[in-house]
Amino acid sequence: MDSHHENNDSYKFTTNVNRSLSEILETPPCIYDESFNWIPPKEHGLNNSFCIIPRYYKSRPDQILDIEYYDIIKDDIKNLRPLNEYQMEYISKLDDEKKNELLYIFNKCIKLVNELNFS
Repeated sequence: MDSHHENNDSYKFTTNVNRSLSEILETPPCIYDESFNWIPPKEHGLNNSFCIIPRYYKSRPDQILDIEYYDIIKDDIKNLRPLNEYQMEYISKLDDEKKNELLYIFNKCIKLVNELNFS
């Protein structure tokens, strides 16, 4: 018998589980904080969450999306779209070479905007 199977009696649940599941597993029932006031979202599904890849990248619904997140960030910079918190976090973890490329693209865009404004 495997060593991880030998200690089944000492396993301790460290999270709340569904009431029916807790009865089947014979674990203590979930005790919820009475002061917690949960309100369901107004919209169901993904309509109530932030979209990581915007719709304009999905040209055809039947097409498999083959694009790198890094390329989306470059495209957003080129189109002067503000970067979201996920993109900023992604950039913070990039190597210096890729960060420098993004700065170069950003700088080119700023130069173009300034030329257009002062022309």
